[in-house]
Amino acid sequence: MKTHWIFALLATSSALALPVQAQRLCSPTTSHVQTVVGPGVYELAYSPSQDAVYAAVAGGFNDDAPPSSLVQLDAATLQEQSRLLLPYRAFGLALDDQANRLYVGHSLQGRISVIDTQRNRRLHTVQLSQLRPDGKRYEHDLRGLILDKSQGLLFVPGLSAGQSVLFVLDSRNLALKTRIPDLGFYPTGLALDEQGGRLYVSTMAGEIVVIDTRALRIQERWTLPGVHQPINLAYYQGRLYVTDQGLDSITPWQQRLLPKRDWSGSRQQVLMLDATDGQILAAQPVQGNPLAIRLDTAAGLAYVSERSERRVAVYSLDTLRPVAAATTDKLTNSLALDTRTGRVYVSLKNPAKGQELQDESVGLLCFDPTPQSGQ
Repeated sequence: MKTHWIFALLATSSALALPVQAQRLCSPTTSHVQTVVGPGVYELAYSPSQDAVYAAVAGGFNDDAPPSSLVQLDAATLQEQSRLLLPYRAFGLALDDQANRLYVGHSLQGRISVIDTQRNRRLHTVQLSQLRPDGKRYEHDLRGLILDKSQGLLFVPGLSAGQSVLFVLDSRNLALKTRIPDLGFYPTGLALDEQGGRLYVSTMAGEIVVIDTRALRIQERWTLPGVHQPINLAYYQGRLYVTDQGLDSITPWQQRLLPKRDWSGSRQQVLMLDATDGQILAAQPVQGNPLAIRLDTAAGLAYVSERSERRVAVYSLDTLRPVAAATTDKLTNSLALDTRTGRVYVSLKNPAKGQELQDESVGLLCFDPTPQSGQ
């Protein structure tokens, strides 16, 4: 079902107008829509070759929840083009558009599915994590995944409180190449410097783990002062961008499992780090628990979902100064970008309590490239 999306658009002063490169095919005067895709929408991926948006739809977690699916949407209209049913709950996505492959992470079942996007069919499912002795859960949950196309490697962190690992798959034959141990306390964010051969992984211990993707070993670890929940990462030209979620409900859990660290003073912020040594170059306080971050490097912009404020905010890549923001009617979660047109896609979630089986949506946003008059 497709509905019109009424939202508020905020532009800042003329000094912070969007760069000229951002003035492309996407305009706030066009029809903005959101499309229902089903319960439990999570990661999104935009495919230039298909001109489509893929949404991982988990279907919910109750016994009576509908099946999980991969939904393909028209990039311009968000009309549903196809729906592929999946055998396990879908969460993370990593797209290899040139190879017509989409990797789907099944977090709670410790598996990865490989989808042929040209034929819209599942090719393989790879088991990475094993069941615990009690048979109730798997040893590691799989939150995110990232593809190193130059080396043909798929990196998949396996989350746990004490024994997290990094699974490394050969994307050509889907064989498990290695497991890198000691990844840290609940690794969450991923960013890749493909040319430099470095993978950055953030953990809920407030640290960044740097991995040599050629030697496949941990190179160094950085503890970030004043950063408690670095939930997601993005990399560009020697800089690492971090969303520090600052979610109050997570702090007691961190205090209980890592009691030696001082967890007081949790912040909600977006940071820019020097990717060579982890030094903080800029920090921008935000509201609304920043979550996903996506970069439009040609336009010089960083898009951030600020979940509890139900908005997507735009920041300058160079300074992290706020540029614009759009407010929605639901909790903003994952993001995907079409940098050619300037379209921003966002997964829109319901509040968790009591709405687990209610449908959720994918929305399309465009941002005004010029400031409002008088501001």
